[in-house]
Amino acid sequence: MVALTARSAIVALLLAACAGSPQVSPISSTPFDEIRIPQFTGPGALDPGPEMGGRALKDEVFADGMVTFDEYERAMNAYAQCVRDEGFEVDGPFVQSPQVGYALSPGEDPRNLLIVSFPGIDSEPKRARNSEVDLRCQEQWSFAIETVWREQNAATGAELEAWLERAWECARQRGTLLSDPPTLDEAMRSANAGFVGDGCVPWE
Repeated sequence: MVALTARSAIVALLLAACAGSPQVSPISSTPFDEIRIPQFTGPGALDPGPEMGGRALKDEVFADGMVTFDEYERAMNAYAQCVRDEGFEVDGPFVQSPQVGYALSPGEDPRNLLIVSFPGIDSEPKRARNSEVDLRCQEQWSFAIETVWREQNAATGAELEAWLERAWECARQRGTLLSDPPTLDEAMRSANAGFVGDGCVPWE
């Protein structure tokens, strides 16, 4: 009973810490009018003027009060093309494989997310330039739409708790020693080991 109480406290703390942060579940959804459309404030932030077509896309997507997967995909494709137009090779966007998905946060189903990769980044100057372009293109085309898509499909407390329990149980079955009570970091390591071929899939 003590361990269960501690786990429930972990979930409660995580939900409090993640208030306003996006997570994904195919089951639950947050009403669009309760979601604050995010403003990009990262180091690659642009002045309003250069957004151009990206602003028009965001206005169109947010006009009907929801973000669909097709709209999310359009934004991610535009972001990827923006990076390509700056001379970089881009793989994707593509949906992650069910068995090797990489969850960005506890409770997340990575199959709901589109990802890209940048092959051929073989030097520090190229990496720095790619990072600059990546941030700028995200802001212009995909950041706000992807953030709303993820928050719109945020995991409920019950879904998050079930996700954690499955991750911890899978780790035990694989012989991994866990803390008492087990931690969020241990759940994430259990889930994301799949990215190198030996992980659990708590989103299933």
